[in-house]
Amino acid sequence: MSELTIRRSAPTDAKALSALVERIGEILVSRYNRKDLSQLLEDSILSFTVLSENQPVAVACFVYPDQELYYSYRQLKLSFYAAETQHTNEAARLILRTVFESQPCIDTIITAVAQTSPLESALVPFFIDEGDYSKCSRETVLPSLVIRAARVEDYDDLMPLFEAEAPDLIQQYGQFFVSDLIKSTDTKCLVAEGNDGLAVAFVGLEPNFDPSEQKDSYDLDAFQDLFKEQSIAFRIRIFFIAEEYRNHSRDFMKPIFSLMRDADYCLMFLPTNSPPFPLAPFFTRIPALEHGNERFVLFMCHRDSVTDVMLNVRQFSNDDYSLLENFIEPLSNRTQILEICNEHPECVYQLMANEIIAGICLFKPPEPIDHQKWDIEQYVEIGACSKHCQLLMYTISPIFQRFFSFFLVRCQELLNVHALYYMHTGTEMLPDLLGTTFLAIERRQGPAPPTLEKHLERLDTMHLFARKHALQPKYEINTSIVVVGSTEAVSSFVYKLISVPYLHFSAIHVVCTGGAERVWVNTAASREYSPDWLQHLHLLNAVNFFEADLAEIERDEAQIILNDGSFVSYDFLILLTAKEGEIADMWMAKNFVENTQPPVSVVGDSLVAYYILSHYPGAAHIAHNPRFKLEGTMATIIRDSTVAYCDFKEVPPVLLGILERSFLVYDGGIVIDELFRTNDTKIFAAGPITQFSRLYRVKDDGNIISQTEYGNQIGGVILKYVDPLDKFEEPPPIVGSDDVRNLVKTKGPQSVPKFSTRRAEMYQLPGNRTFYRNGFPSTKCRCLETSKSGQTIRFFIDAAGFIQAFEYLGDADSSIFNWMKFIGLPGVLLNNMIERYDKKMITDFKAFFNEPWCAALLHDRFPKFFEALHRELVQLDEVDKPEVHNEIRQAMLQFLIDNADLLPHYYTSESQLPPLLDDDDDDPK
Repeated sequence: MSELTIRRSAPTDAKALSALVERIGEILVSRYNRKDLSQLLEDSILSFTVLSENQPVAVACFVYPDQELYYSYRQLKLSFYAAETQHTNEAARLILRTVFESQPCIDTIITAVAQTSPLESALVPFFIDEGDYSKCSRETVLPSLVIRAARVEDYDDLMPLFEAEAPDLIQQYGQFFVSDLIKSTDTKCLVAEGNDGLAVAFVGLEPNFDPSEQKDSYDLDAFQDLFKEQSIAFRIRIFFIAEEYRNHSRDFMKPIFSLMRDADYCLMFLPTNSPPFPLAPFFTRIPALEHGNERFVLFMCHRDSVTDVMLNVRQFSNDDYSLLENFIEPLSNRTQILEICNEHPECVYQLMANEIIAGICLFKPPEPIDHQKWDIEQYVEIGACSKHCQLLMYTISPIFQRFFSFFLVRCQELLNVHALYYMHTGTEMLPDLLGTTFLAIERRQGPAPPTLEKHLERLDTMHLFARKHALQPKYEINTSIVVVGSTEAVSSFVYKLISVPYLHFSAIHVVCTGGAERVWVNTAASREYSPDWLQHLHLLNAVNFFEADLAEIERDEAQIILNDGSFVSYDFLILLTAKEGEIADMWMAKNFVENTQPPVSVVGDSLVAYYILSHYPGAAHIAHNPRFKLEGTMATIIRDSTVAYCDFKEVPPVLLGILERSFLVYDGGIVIDELFRTNDTKIFAAGPITQFSRLYRVKDDGNIISQTEYGNQIGGVILKYVDPLDKFEEPPPIVGSDDVRNLVKTKGPQSVPKFSTRRAEMYQLPGNRTFYRNGFPSTKCRCLETSKSGQTIRFFIDAAGFIQAFEYLGDADSSIFNWMKFIGLPGVLLNNMIERYDKKMITDFKAFFNEPWCAALLHDRFPKFFEALHRELVQLDEVDKPEVHNEIRQAMLQFLIDNADLLPHYYTSESQLPPLLDDDDDDPK
């Protein structure tokens, strides 16, 4: 029998397990009163699927028990379990162990039983009968470690662990630092004994810690009692646990507070680039007052959040008015909260801790999300998750922030909805509490008129809290990532990071004059995104901006100094600056036209130059090869006019000076390796200011490569470093390496990242005409052109029949944002576009692509479907076989069925389609 594996359940598991569910349906209905697995997966807060040879063989769903049960927030109720007979015993053990390992805050699993629906035999060894319920305790599945006071002789057990798994601590503090901590009268130490009785974990506490020293560094306004009494807080100086016992970290929490019986607060400071903290589920992260300067992240835990506090959630009533007034008294929006409580008390819910208000949420009445505008299908099943409610505002005591998900789930139960959503308005950062619990939802990519006069406004962004993701918190990434630049590459870099649904970045900093507005204007002007999608994207709200310019890089201190005198500490520094002229980008051009009166003369033939020309009819225009300067010639003497220099794009002299003083290798550009690393492995760079090391024997023209792709590629590299699920091992540095002779043998053009996207350009021409180009075709490409109704459209096809680029000339037309999606696709996929063109069946590309057949290709989920299908095909030895053709057709049909509500023009059943080919017969039946 193959070894079983386990993962979080996916919506597709309902179909995969449908045969099992139908086979034992009567038993399931008798035991759990239901068997609709697809709906169960949406109703549950936690579900696991067990696999055998990658095929689902068992599933279990969990919810919170009724609030009437004491300490319901520390319990889960098994609401469904089904397994194939031959796997049920091992699957049950694997599921229960995984629940307790992944949910350190859960102590007990219960399940309802009756004489007519007894407990499954596979679960009997783990559960104890307690009347109407059977109970499985953590101790039964995952026995706690023995926690005791540390002894000096524990040094012999601990040092091999430190040497193997934390050698940096020994290097920093010395060979006997553990022994010194244990002996010290200023430190109290605990250890955990493993299965063999040896010490496998260690914690060192500092009882006499003075938190007032941190008052000016961190936002501690909500914890004023920290500074009123002596010995109310203590600090964890060091915490270490062997990897195989990491899931037992929770065992320390109660013993720590029992040892420090006079203190209420436990504090811990972690370096910004440290891996996920195993005790994090019990701690609240305290934000720094000055973003960018902190070297350490402060985590805090209050005694009440660990001990046996009673929590429940209930609807607001008039009897709670005095309690509510006391709770919201410090809040700036307290008047608005009271108004909603008076007008719509049914929309207000409270988190009660020992009958004292600890949190409040205010909602709109339930209403469905318009999924034709918001792409929520990647997180929930539309058919099973149809009830939603908007969260208007919330507040929760910092002490109880770790129970925020529990609070929201109980609100969902009382509101009878499956998901909550929050519309974030304004330009401020999304609160960290929402960032760690809610998922950002992208707008469906609807087109908008591409006019240069219209500067897009940032609109509301949607964030979703689905019940089934309640106990799937994001990993908190505290790594300080500092980005210097203002191009669209910055946006694509940030998007690459924040689009990972299981990660929350709390320390992304962007340095540029003009701040968020400049990055936004330049990103919108790049015309590489659909405007409607970009306007509603949670992008810049995830970033802290420093509106200044880079002045110095202090590599030894891992910080940069800005021209306003401030400094920003970094774990990774990303240089995404562009070559510049006097007017370097669209933001600067926008400011120029808003503040400059004619006459104006424009030098250059860039997008920025044409933008300025469109605002000054009749302005003198000097377009020239950007490699030649015009100073000292008669061409530069344009009397009585303001000259806009939109050319001479080169590395700014200021940046060259910074690079020279910081000893970063420069050779016509910042020298980088295939990971975009410079000669400092903490500093990365990409874009036209960079040059791949000569070791690779390759040169890319960074001036024509899409800045969006640069940002996307370097974002993927940084994810390798910070994603806790990525087992990436950093290779030796290339740039500045002393081992060049050996590296030459292994490095070459094949090692360099491949860039497939070229920079998009759009020019506003006289007569309200628009020229748009996406991609840069090679000279060997074939050009397909149609001209009709004053519109000229060209597609460039390479020798393999793939679209490399397209150009458009005509009136502003939103369709160009659809056609840009065709780049990189084979012409055959576009309804045999090349063959039809050759047969003169296509005389107008716009009309051709507006036909109903094209709607599926323009669907915003089609690229993901196409990529997944492509990955499967490249793994096959032979694809030109009838059975492969049938599989492709079936996959396409399923795609149309799944998206029938948005693609109503397609056949979506076998009876409507021509017959498929039989696997053994090339002729249709």
